[in-house]
Amino acid sequence: MTKIFFDKFSRTPDYSSNIIEIDNIESNYLIIKMTRPDKFFFESGQHIPIFMKDSQGEFQFCYSIASSAKNKNYLELCVQITGEGRGVKFWKNLTLDDNIYFDKAKGNFKITNLNVPIFLFAGGSGISPVRSILLDIFESDLELKNNIHLIYACKKAEAFSFENELIQLSKKHASLLKVHFIAEEGNFSNKQKGNILLGIENILNEMSISSHFYICGSPGMVNAVWNNLLDKNISPSNIFKEF
Repeated sequence: MTKIFFDKFSRTPDYSSNIIEIDNIESNYLIIKMTRPDKFFFESGQHIPIFMKDSQGEFQFCYSIASSAKNKNYLELCVQITGEGRGVKFWKNLTLDDNIYFDKAKGNFKITNLNVPIFLFAGGSGISPVRSILLDIFESDLELKNNIHLIYACKKAEAFSFENELIQLSKKHASLLKVHFIAEEGNFSNKQKGNILLGIENILNEMSISSHFYICGSPGMVNAVWNNLLDKNISPSNIFKEF
């Protein structure tokens, strides 16, 4: 695929950033690290509309930021690269030092109450806003009164982004953060076999009517978790989702 004047768009993007690192996770996801522009502001859990261009013309997709809002040096994205979509081809074609163009951060996927038990569900690249939220919570040294559970599911056991970091974070904050890895296929060392709904069954004893649940992933995964929680008499007002 030939690169097509990525810096020329019909409307000027709010920001531009330079790619400084690309990590390929089992050909399923790319972790993109890029410079953080001056005066760029975002809250953990938000996403950015990214300007793209290919032989068919201009288009945009939104991607959640995976890095901490407190990190002033760089931004990180976790991007799924399976399939043959225009966005997938765009990301596969990028290399180090290429520029990414995007608009102001958007979205309202954030923790609304730290004084209740919190359950975070992430599927695949849906780990991005969840990781950002977790990093900000623990970097802020907030006094948490309840545990946080992360239920993180991927199809392949070898394709978990930020896996080692999340394990270390859970060890450092062992009394507060519990991480559950669930995969459908592959090497199940330190992981459970199944889909993300298994994660709900594993934490039933930890759930209460005051618990809050945050879900991010594909529409199918988000809706499956949402409906399963409703079946367990969780109030819709306690469930928050991001696609």
